[in-house]
Amino acid sequence: MIYLDFETRSEADIKKVGAWEYSLHPSTDIICLATKQNLGGVSLITQEQLQTLTRKKEVGRTILSEAVIEGKEIFESHNAFFEQAIWKNIMVKRYGWPEIVDHRWRCSAAVAAYHALPRSLQTAGAALGLGVVKDLEGKKVMLQLCKPKSKTGGFMLPEDSADKFQTLYDYCKSDVEAEYALSTRLGGLPKRELEIWQLDQKINLRGVYVDREAVRGALKILEEYIGKLSKEVLEISEGAFETVNQRAKVMAWCQEQGESVNAYDKAYLAGVIDGIKNPKVKRILEIRQALGKTSTAKYEAMLNSSTSDGRIRDVLKYHGALTGRWSGRLVQFQNLPRGNIKDMDTSVKMIKRGSATAIEMLHSNVMNFMSAAIRGMVCAPEGKLLVVSDFAAIEARVLGWLAGSEKMLAQFRNGEDLYKDMASKIYHVPVEEVTAEQRQLGKAAILGAGYGMGEATFYKTCLSWGITVSEELARVAIQAYRNNYPQVPLCWKEQERAAYAAVRSRQKIICGKITWSVENGFLKCLLPSGRSLHYYSPKFEVKKSDWGDGVELTYLGEKLGGCYRIGTYGGKLVENIVQAIARDLMAEAMLRVEESGFEVVLSVHDELVAEFDTAGLTKDDLVKVQKNFDSLMAKTPDWAVGCPVESSGWIGKHYKK
Repeated sequence: MIYLDFETRSEADIKKVGAWEYSLHPSTDIICLATKQNLGGVSLITQEQLQTLTRKKEVGRTILSEAVIEGKEIFESHNAFFEQAIWKNIMVKRYGWPEIVDHRWRCSAAVAAYHALPRSLQTAGAALGLGVVKDLEGKKVMLQLCKPKSKTGGFMLPEDSADKFQTLYDYCKSDVEAEYALSTRLGGLPKRELEIWQLDQKINLRGVYVDREAVRGALKILEEYIGKLSKEVLEISEGAFETVNQRAKVMAWCQEQGESVNAYDKAYLAGVIDGIKNPKVKRILEIRQALGKTSTAKYEAMLNSSTSDGRIRDVLKYHGALTGRWSGRLVQFQNLPRGNIKDMDTSVKMIKRGSATAIEMLHSNVMNFMSAAIRGMVCAPEGKLLVVSDFAAIEARVLGWLAGSEKMLAQFRNGEDLYKDMASKIYHVPVEEVTAEQRQLGKAAILGAGYGMGEATFYKTCLSWGITVSEELARVAIQAYRNNYPQVPLCWKEQERAAYAAVRSRQKIICGKITWSVENGFLKCLLPSGRSLHYYSPKFEVKKSDWGDGVELTYLGEKLGGCYRIGTYGGKLVENIVQAIARDLMAEAMLRVEESGFEVVLSVHDELVAEFDTAGLTKDDLVKVQKNFDSLMAKTPDWAVGCPVESSGWIGKHYKK
């Protein structure tokens, strides 16, 4: 194992453009490279040494390059995609070093995430109590040297400040020691997880293709329309405020106009805006809501992070949540607006014309339309199409399977409408008489009540989902769910008891399909797939509540960028388990799909997006492609036999919901 870390400099902002585009920027260069081979010391190669080796054509004579050529060593970095990008696009292309093939890379940040620890090298090291942690003073110097000088431009050179560069060199070396300490403490990823991480890296290197022409058109429309709204704000307010972002001034003006606005967040305004009688105030608040959309930021992120080939790379974050599910980077494809655009291809063509006036003629709410159209910026390149498939109600299916609710499983297998059935229990009406509105509450109960949610929280959740419900009806819905599927609340209690028993006894406790144990400082939850969830440093703490003091299981986990004690309970543990199993089903599907010749570009929650070549394919062939893709998605692994997995999707040019 060779541990390595680069320090670089660039005019590009890596947070905006991403690691791949950063590595391609002509101003990006290596300041130094530190390496450590197992128990040996840390070696350092500076930029000057790299340039000298290149001029003298002595690259192949270094110990590091010989290790690369021999192909025996594994190379590990912290957030390895960055190191891979720098190696491919600078070390190889600019300095003439040999390639490191993709399967020889490892990532200590991925290992930390697998163990549900923070990805930050410093935070993870501190949480584990490692003797070697990240050098914060060196980080300050790194931030000075990695960017151009603010006043004069250009980069600081070693001859300008030898002390600062030495601090940076020491910082780089200490990073490698910290990576080594973290890796030694946690070990590597299990075999199957390593395969999944390697596929994750392959997908991130492939990138997701976006229609840059359409993105530019969208930004032009947004600029034009936002400018129009800004002028309207000035006219309506008669100069009382310049933008709707001036919260205090807008709220005071509303009061002067005879309307009390007690809060200014989007959720509050959505609830009161229809009751506003003053047309001027109502219009100002409508503009506030319209401009509160994140559309512009998403489109800008797409343009900034896409490279000349139209692809955005490194958008998926492996093990982005404790459950193992992926989260997002750069554009954040995991939280795109749903929208209701039915003909995305036509909408994208319209956006390419770049006229806000034309959009406004066809769509009364331009900002809503532009927000919904963000998905359509993702598309297939020339000669390809997107194939998409989405697991159907996967969490509810997994929950029924985990809890052993034969009734729920039979309903899924028989194709029954669980939402209508649940509504019939809540409203005491026959299933065939359930209205669309009643079905919505039934759906909310099936999706929301499976993890121990109480009536008060369910009531608030329904309101946030736009479902009108009384507190009494929320209570009835929660009780109806628990009565209809009694195995589910029993599952919460049993898994909680098993986890508690494992922490107290330090013995393996088997609970249905799950095994709990405490090993190496972690409470481990062994899933049916063979993967484990991790809860670091588990212990019991007293929890005070309105019902009296109780005992709560807590663990050290990532929260708000740091590592804090987090409490958990039966319903939450079951939620973690269910989402983790759903993630493992998705990971297995990704591997199958990729092995079958499809090129995965995105995983968005329970949906998979891939590209495929269309050369020579007929319409009938496309139908077969979709059926094959759905079948690959829904295939149940041996470890999940009995779980009624279903998946369906569509084929098209532009991504949509």
